[in-house]
Amino acid sequence: MRRPTDDRGYATAELSLAITFILIPLLVVSLAFAQWPSRRGVATAAAAEGARSAALANDAASAELAMAERVREVTAAAGLDPGEVTARLDGVFAPGEHITVTVTVDLPAVVLPLVGTYAATSESQSATERIEIHRSFER
Repeated sequence: MRRPTDDRGYATAELSLAITFILIPLLVVSLAFAQWPSRRGVATAAAAEGARSAALANDAASAELAMAERVREVTAAAGLDPGEVTARLDGVFAPGEHITVTVTVDLPAVVLPLVGTYAATSESQSATERIEIHRSFER
């Protein structure tokens, strides 16, 4: 009895398996990771803008409000959901002192079917501004 040597059709099956199990997951991962540098840039810009807004405020309470509002504006302009962003103001609000704004942005996780969630993380960026020493505050 002769053994069949016809291999026709195997290349099509192998190609469909390669696309399903290798190329599509790689595409999903690369699309998710592509957002990370963009979000890091948004966090950096929001921290710098928030720090400058806080440094121009007249008191600590208005500095906190100005920082939060400016961070919200910058991140909303970039299309980020407010639930994905947190901002913190540190430092002493007095002439000559430095204040630091830290903005944390959630980075999207990659969800692979049958594998689960991978690479869920967040990115924090900080910016520091000095409150001008010869500045007069409104009373």
